[in-house]
Amino acid sequence: MAQLTVGSSEVRTVFDLLGHNENDVTAALGFTLSRSPQLLQAIVADATGVSAGDDAAVYLQRYERDGGFTDVEIAMSGRLLIIEAKIGWDLPGDSQLAKYAQRVHREGGGLIAVVSECSREYAQARELPTEVDGVPVIFRRWQSFIDASDQAVARSRGVERFALRELAQYLRGLMTLQDPRSNIVRVVALNHEPQDWMDLTFAQVVFEKNRYFNPVSRKGFPREPPNYFGFRLDGRLADVRHVDDWKVVQHPHDDIPEIYKWVDWTEDPHYLYTFGPPIEPAHEVRTGRGLSFGRHCEAAIDLLLTSKTIGEARDKTRERLA
Repeated sequence: MAQLTVGSSEVRTVFDLLGHNENDVTAALGFTLSRSPQLLQAIVADATGVSAGDDAAVYLQRYERDGGFTDVEIAMSGRLLIIEAKIGWDLPGDSQLAKYAQRVHREGGGLIAVVSECSREYAQARELPTEVDGVPVIFRRWQSFIDASDQAVARSRGVERFALRELAQYLRGLMTLQDPRSNIVRVVALNHEPQDWMDLTFAQVVFEKNRYFNPVSRKGFPREPPNYFGFRLDGRLADVRHVDDWKVVQHPHDDIPEIYKWVDWTEDPHYLYTFGPPIEPAHEVRTGRGLSFGRHCEAAIDLLLTSKTIGEARDKTRERLA
């Protein structure tokens, strides 16, 4: 068969024609659920422990006032299964889940399933709730949907088999497209030492100003802004923060008034980062071996938040990437 591309992207499945964002994945999943009773029954049984029944209906992007837009809804007699589909390692916030919980109550009962590529340990570290307003919340990885599709192929034929095969390959492609380094945390050491060029310590820059900076082109510093920073202080991991925004600055006083006006980075521009909410480990993560005071390291975020030490997370990350 001739190769098909859209722009510069190869089309490996019919669903690749949609694209690869969350709405596209939602559409692919919803279409396959509507065409494959085998997959529909498998997903519902895995989530609820009971059969979907013959009257199940699949809805995509359904909107309710005060209830927001849902990704996928499977409506059954007096029950509702809401599937919140996330790409990569994203997870929904509590306020979003609370809106969905009200929809479940209005339908008479059911639950919410959050689907993401992240590990279960990461979901637990991010405190994904197990229930919201009395509605159970379960977590599943996309891999479980791929496995369910593969298993259903042997019991299907025709259009159903085609849709299942296309969905499984499509989801595998999405996971392949994920950069294995996109969830790497750059862990740096902070201190409480006063500086002679600003009225802040480095710890205060992060924990009070929610900012951080480093040279753009100096050896030993990242040439491209990382997605995550981890900050170790007093011999332990204090927290992890997502880089929500960054820019290159030459006159830092304009953004952080506590840095003196005479400080000029014209000859040595710096990245200035702004962070999202801190992600705190659920248990104490000590520094561990091989990390002297000034040294930085890199570790996958799930391993960093679940290991006993930063050094252990670093070593496990190297093994994973290898």
